[in-house]
Amino acid sequence: MTDDDLLAQAIVFILAGFTTSSTLLSFLLYELALNPEIQERLQAEVDEILQKNNDKVTYADITHMKYLDMVVSGINYWNFNIFMVLIVR
Repeated sequence: MTDDDLLAQAIVFILAGFTTSSTLLSFLLYELALNPEIQERLQAEVDEILQKNNDKVTYADITHMKYLDMVVSGINYWNFNIFMVLIVR
């Protein structure tokens, strides 16, 4: 998958994708913009995988990215809690 393919998929998720996927991705990008130290650490993990695999990323590689999993899980946790607060009101 090329960088252009990844970008196209991200745009589809945000603009025309499923609500849960687009909301999660939007919150993730927002939080990464507010927290450059998290963004840098995540970028370092991605760069490490790219360097090991000649700029190719596979699904197996993504499943081994521990920090990526923590970041996405953390955003998912906060996104769910915000949603629940809005429903309870």
